Order: sequence, then C-alpha cells, then structure tokens
Amino acid sequence: MNPLPLEVIPLLTSFFARVLGGKISNIDGLVQTQGLNADLFLLNPHGIVFGPNSNLNVNGSFFATTAESILFDDDDLPFSVNQSDSNPMLTSSLPIGLRFGRSPGPIVNRSSFQRPLFPFPGIPPSFVGLEAKSGFTLAFLGGDIDMREAFVTTRNGSINISSIGGYSTVNLKLLSSNQWKISYNGVNIFSDLKLINTQINSTGLSGGSGSIDIHGQNISLTNKTRITAFNGDNPQVGNIRVRAIEKLTLKDRASIQTRAFGDRAGGNISIKANIIEIDSIFPDDSFFYWFICDYDLRICSVGR
Repeated sequence: MNPLPLEVIPLLTSFFARVLGGKISNIDGLVQTQGLNADLFLLNPHGIVFGPNSNLNVNGSFFATTAESILFDDDDLPFSVNQSDSNPMLTSSLPIGLRFGRSPGPIVNRSSFQRPLFPFPGIPPSFVGLEAKSGFTLAFLGGDIDMREAFVTTRNGSINISSIGGYSTVNLKLLSSNQWKISYNGVNIFSDLKLINTQINSTGLSGGSGSIDIHGQNISLTNKTRITAFNGDNPQVGNIRVRAIEKLTLKDRASIQTRAFGDRAGGNISIKANIIEIDSIFPDDSFFYWFICDYDLRICSVGR
C-alpha cells in the first residue's frame, strides 16, 4: 500500500475520513497527514485491519473506530457513513462523541513496524507498531478487538483501547493538553478484547508518560503481553486503568506495569472486573510479576 498523504488546511484541528462500500479496511502501509497538528479520525463500521507493515505519521491524535458516525457539539449533522456525498463535510465545531450501529466491526492490529528511537550509532531499530506523535492520543474504539504480535506506542500521550457493543455512544472531550478524554456513559454493552504477545507502551525519557485505558466485556492478556507506562521526569504520571465488565484473564506471563526512572514515582494501576483470573508462571511465582506498580495498585473484583 502506497502512503496516502492527507493535506491539512491551516487552522484545521481535525480531519475525518470515512470508508464507504461495506468492506473491511485492510491497511498495510503508511497512514499520514501533512501540515499542522490536526487529529485524524478513521471511520469504517465494517472493520479495520492493520497489517504488519502499517505505521502512522499523523501530526496529531489518531482514532481508528468502527462507529457509524461522529457527533458534534452544535446542531451540525453528524459525520456518518450513512450520509450521501452531497451532505456538508465541514464544521467549525468539535467532535463530542462516536455513535455505534447495531453490530460494530472488529479492529485487528498486527503491526510490528520498527524505527530508530535513539540517534546513536550501533543501536538497532525498536518495535513501535502503531505510534502516536508525542503528547497526543492514540485510540482504537471498535467492536471485538484482536491484537496479536503487535505494538502500540505513545510518548507522553494517552492510549485508549476499548471494545464497544452495538447501539452505543462514546463521549469525547478535547483537553487543553491536546489529548482527548474518552468516557463511556452512553455505552450499552461492551465487546471482547484480546491481546496476544502484544506490547502496549506509553513511555518517554523526557516529559514523563501518559495514561493507558483499556475497556471491554471480557479482556484477555496472554503470551507475554505487556502493558507498560514508564515515567520519565514528571513528578507522577503514567496511570493504567483496566475495566472488564465480566472477566479479566492474564495468562502465559502477561503483565501490567508502571515503572519510573531513578527514584521518581511511577503511576497508578487501577483494575476492575467481575472475575479476575491469573494463570501464569514466573520464576518465583510472585504476584507482582503480573502487576508491577511503583506507586499505587488498586484491584477490585466484585465477583469471584
């Protein structure tokens, strides 16, 4: 797939791309915007698949979603895959939500893209996969989510991976930090989320790191999957929140970690599920190999 440059108009804060035709989007190359720090919303309710070579060069936040429409904060019509091409496409208002249809399509990530992280000779490229620019939001909001041997990376930004069920609305709010707050008061039901041998990293040696939010009905982390927030030089950042409506499973050396550089504080880990199952073996069978937290760890299981 050849890179598709999306030219951003000055003062444009968000760019919306919808996929029509009723087919799943298969992306195995560069997704790119050119211009100022404009966010990109990629919308295909039938599903989005990121192949091993897929990577991002977006000068703002990036949303991959299988919602049917984007809602705005005034009386503008929603930006929807169900509208005809003749409907207005431009608005001066900010998006406030994503509306999902009866059966949201899946989001699949297989990206193992590599790039050099440090400008020093002799240091090999690192796996970054789908990576947001520093300080922005990287969000995957779809039906069932399947990430296998994949990577998701941000520096000093936020990562949100959530499996959304049918006829639901996800609320959006742009913060002064240029990141997005994503909330789920309008979600009727969640879908399932699987991370298999996948690395989710919010890291940075300068400026600290941002948050990681993961939501689903059943969440499965297996085969050395690692969710990590690394704190650079901020006083305390890098929180991780995991919410499974039904069951959270960690198997085969999967782990959730917040770490800090030197003697600085790391972030918090907050986990909530009806059932939490841990079936994994580490060298000393220590609980804290699954949940490694340099600051505050809170686990709530309201079932068994």
